[in-house]
Amino acid sequence: MKFGISLKAANLATLPGPSRPGGVIVPLVLERILSTEGRETPSESCALALELEYFKTNKGRLKKGDYVYLDPEGTQPLSKPAVYGIDGGEYFQNNSKGYVLGVAACPQPIAKFASTTITQDNRFEACATIYEETSFYKEGDDLVARGNKIYVDEGLEKLAEEGYYKQIFKEEPFWYEVKRFGVVGDVGKCEGPASF
Repeated sequence: MKFGISLKAANLATLPGPSRPGGVIVPLVLERILSTEGRETPSESCALALELEYFKTNKGRLKKGDYVYLDPEGTQPLSKPAVYGIDGGEYFQNNSKGYVLGVAACPQPIAKFASTTITQDNRFEACATIYEETSFYKEGDDLVARGNKIYVDEGLEKLAEEGYYKQIFKEEPFWYEVKRFGVVGDVGKCEGPASF
């Protein structure tokens, strides 16, 4: 029985370690990355300072399928499976061979924000609604933006109902529309006389 093995030149450059099939030694070109210590969760790792230097295969941004090493020669894989924070507000998770299982954006802290909590039919009604010291929750502490998910509770278990609401941000009123699955569709500043 014969087995045929075929590797393209592009695939050779992504194999881990310095030795290659057929006894040919092809030096790996590794790029330096700054990272945090490994932790169990993205929230933990993203909160740490980027103080460690590792080395990765391939050029450009770190991505799934890359390998991460402790040394610039590529002989010691980052073998502690964990979640590591990296530059650009991202984190990666690896396996025991240094293989990157995935890269994603660091989670934002959950923040309570001043908002009306009774849904309105349009932005004008939302802006006219009197704010009564009520709140919702979302990721990040800035102005509500398209794509944010709005939650009724701090445990992020219940999403806000579809409709229009008013947020008070830096003493200014803004309306926002919540669509399906608690996702913000549109946002704007309340114009004219808006009730607080």
